[in-house]
Amino acid sequence: MSPRTAKIDRILSIGVTAFFLISMCFNPLDIFWHAFQLPVWYSYRFAYIFSFWMILLGYKAYLSIIHQGLDRISLIITSGIITLGLLYISLNLSKFEYLNSASFILGVIYVIATIGLLVVQDTIPMVRLLQLGMLILVSGEMSLNLINSLNSISYLSASDYSTFAQITRKSANMLHKRDASFYRIAETFQRSKNDALTANYNGGSNFSSTLENNVSKFYGNMGNPNGDAFVVYTNPTMFTDSLLSFKYVMNENPLQLKI
Repeated sequence: MSPRTAKIDRILSIGVTAFFLISMCFNPLDIFWHAFQLPVWYSYRFAYIFSFWMILLGYKAYLSIIHQGLDRISLIITSGIITLGLLYISLNLSKFEYLNSASFILGVIYVIATIGLLVVQDTIPMVRLLQLGMLILVSGEMSLNLINSLNSISYLSASDYSTFAQITRKSANMLHKRDASFYRIAETFQRSKNDALTANYNGGSNFSSTLENNVSKFYGNMGNPNGDAFVVYTNPTMFTDSLLSFKYVMNENPLQLKI
């Protein structure tokens, strides 16, 4: 919006921004961002690039305000666009899965405070002090956004994960010391499909959004559970154990040997 920015820069900036926004609602472009593969579950993984792009544009505009002053017409136009956006969100708040009324109100307060600080900075020549205020304001908003975002997602407790990891790593490390050759380890239990990654051993189950389709088909042909993004080695035979180098089995409970 600022006429003090070169016209070519403004055209390129709005072009890149439009490309990002269209990519989030036009499926062929979403597939383009995922290396021409249909994404598994996690769509729009490039969203962090869009966030970085908007922060970069904001930083460039902020430098322009510091060095050349605030263009009031640009401020009025952008404030109007932001107001319309906030109004749309407030009327459709229930449609935003990870946004509640408290977070929205705090967001509005941060927007008003940021615009107010920009106006004050342009009016009062206390540049360093106001820059510190902007740093505190932005850092506080980002921290609050981080906390709210993480609290909206359910996670496994740290103890549940670490206890399992310690036990399985202990068993795997014992085998590593006894056998330096290549082998895979099967399990009679499963916390997740990536237990082998947790305990640092070669296993037979895996969940990955980049899983090759041929691997999934191979597991299905062997009679094992398979899907677009996972395979599970739960139906071993002597032949498949030998073919895939499964040499050991990790059991949940100690074996009771009867002599």
